[in-house]
Amino acid sequence: MTGYNRHLAIVGGGATGVSAFMAAVQNRIAKSIYIIDPRPIGGMVFGATDDDIMCNTPVDVSSIDRAYSSDLLDYLKHVGVDAADSSYVPRRVIGDYIKYNFRKYLQEATRSGINVLKIDSSCSRINALSRGRYELVLSGHTVWPTICATDVILCTGHGLPKVPLIFGPYSEHFTFFRSPYPEAEMLAKVPASSDVLIIGSKQTAMDATLLLCREGHRVTMLSPSGELPAVRRGFAPSYKFPIEQSDLRELIALWCPDGSHLNDRSIRKKYLLYLARTLRRFSNTPVSRQFSKLKETRERLSEEIHIADDYNCRWEDLIISYVDAINSIYFDCKEVNAHDFQPGFRRKMMRYIAAAALPNAKKILKHIGNDVLAVKQGNVTNIQASQADGKAWKVRWDGGEGRFDAVVCATGFQNHHYYFDDAGALVLDSHHASAVGRIDIAHDLSIRNPRTNKRENIWVTGSATHHRILTSSAIFLSIPQVTAAMNSMVNAVYESLGGEHDLVGK
Repeated sequence: MTGYNRHLAIVGGGATGVSAFMAAVQNRIAKSIYIIDPRPIGGMVFGATDDDIMCNTPVDVSSIDRAYSSDLLDYLKHVGVDAADSSYVPRRVIGDYIKYNFRKYLQEATRSGINVLKIDSSCSRINALSRGRYELVLSGHTVWPTICATDVILCTGHGLPKVPLIFGPYSEHFTFFRSPYPEAEMLAKVPASSDVLIIGSKQTAMDATLLLCREGHRVTMLSPSGELPAVRRGFAPSYKFPIEQSDLRELIALWCPDGSHLNDRSIRKKYLLYLARTLRRFSNTPVSRQFSKLKETRERLSEEIHIADDYNCRWEDLIISYVDAINSIYFDCKEVNAHDFQPGFRRKMMRYIAAAALPNAKKILKHIGNDVLAVKQGNVTNIQASQADGKAWKVRWDGGEGRFDAVVCATGFQNHHYYFDDAGALVLDSHHASAVGRIDIAHDLSIRNPRTNKRENIWVTGSATHHRILTSSAIFLSIPQVTAAMNSMVNAVYESLGGEHDLVGK
């Protein structure tokens, strides 16, 4: 039975938004479904058009159907793409897969009498008119300045590109790029055979590097760490393993920002011992053979590629279970959150959570070997930029300097910091990290207004959960969030209808 008096608004039309849409249609929980996003269905992450931008996770963990993990593989076979569970495919292909599922479930919604409307707009705030009745204020849309909904799920992904403050005065320079995306625009504007400085050395920076080096440019990556992501081959077919949480809880409780507990070195040692014990339980490969201890970038990358090629990076099989266990602890205990790990260790952990796909790592190593890519460590300390053609940029950093034809900012994207304002409205367009009025996220990803302690029929997924749990743009982390949110919503809807429901994907 369709929820005849329910109207669902899904803010965001990327992978998580479409996954939520699919679940809403499967469960017939609303009479109307609004999908609000100024971009086309598929979102920014999977809006790439260049096939050298690869999805960073393999096929077997990239399905957006929460109830069917082989959905993506079946789609690839359907459209004639030769792939296996362990294959990495272009992000464009994943984008096409997301759009395919949207069209498929749009037809299903029509057959079921569910009205669906895609609104090309942004949602800036949500006003609570009464319990279970919300007014969503839209921007940049003359026909739909507001819409009303009984339930809202926020699937907004990441925010604006991060741009270091020192580059602020140069943000309008014609050879400065706030982000490598859209990649076609970047490639069209960078002069031929350029020397390009990329600010960053993680996934976004690797995307930009692979494209620019392919087009005959010379690239320098610069970041405070000077570190590339770790390298992974894929995931084990049964990629979830039981993690004992008791020791993990004790480890999280060791670190305190005011320094009142153990020193950082002692805490890091305890973390590493815990991880080593866990790896020994699930892998016959000695821990010493799973990680590189080399410091120099090229040597370390080369060794990590060999480790992955030889199937020795068994740590990758624990990543999903490990993150699930940590996030479960964060949700169960409100006294801890995603920033309660010792920061240095947390950064190292994210290097493995957001590891690079083996094929991309091999390309990066080849570019380093061909002397068209250099990876530097340091913070930018001085910039001189002119409007002249050729080597318009002179940039200094800790321990070095260089002249460049273009600068690409690839330091990732801002997290959303949603909050309730003084009038009780939920503000969605803020990127300011203020704790005042910040949303309180429950275990089922529904939110409470901290001023009233009132539970809202609003659920949040993605980067806006970053102050409570570990987040990433990887599908294997975002789709379980959609599952938790939609299960909670389905329960709420069927309780309001006086019935019970066997949840999809529970």
